[in-house]
Amino acid sequence: MKNVGGLDVIQDLNSDSKSHIVILHGYGANANDLYSLKQFFDPNTKYNWHFPNGFLDLGSTPMFESKAWFPIDIEAYEKAQAEGRHRDLASVRPNGLNEARDRLLKFLKEILNDGDQLILGGFSQGAMLSTELSFQVAPVLKGLIVLSGALLDEKFWVPNFSKLKGIPFIQSHGEVDPVLSFDEAKRLSEFFKEQGLEGEFLDFKGGHEIPMYIAAKTKEFIEKHA
Repeated sequence: MKNVGGLDVIQDLNSDSKSHIVILHGYGANANDLYSLKQFFDPNTKYNWHFPNGFLDLGSTPMFESKAWFPIDIEAYEKAQAEGRHRDLASVRPNGLNEARDRLLKFLKEILNDGDQLILGGFSQGAMLSTELSFQVAPVLKGLIVLSGALLDEKFWVPNFSKLKGIPFIQSHGEVDPVLSFDEAKRLSEFFKEQGLEGEFLDFKGGHEIPMYIAAKTKEFIEKHA
């Protein structure tokens, strides 16, 4: 892992490719979590791969790094859980989201050169941040990957998503996800389509995870759009 644009990152690079794929891990994980999928996605490294590490430390140990992109309102989640519901994030702009976005934009500016193209995505909190970033990098964005994500700060996203008309996306969500609502995921999918993005919503009989079926579909998406 090396520092690029102020972030620690795992990279597998191909200097002959103009395609860059940036994948952001979820809350409490680290860059290695999704890097483990890279050999399945692209064993011969046809593209440039980047797996940044979250800059917030959640209490790492010598055996495991626990990282995040922005804080979670634990009290609000616990209250929703106690009431038997998921937290609705569509009206929320999480504390720290702006900083996370700005730090990722600095990182992207560092890795992208003239003529380069980008596929951007992530899992859970990484999917939310990827979606927040997507309209900021619309001119070079060739695809958006949203694995177990959610709609954030709808009022802010709506006027910005017009920049993404025609951009392809792939979105997945478990039907019994205990962390992020399946119904809210479907709402996000409808939001994407209302804003003119083109893609599909893939549901699966599972929870907060990336099953092999979804990994295979994501690989197809990358190969089609990178």
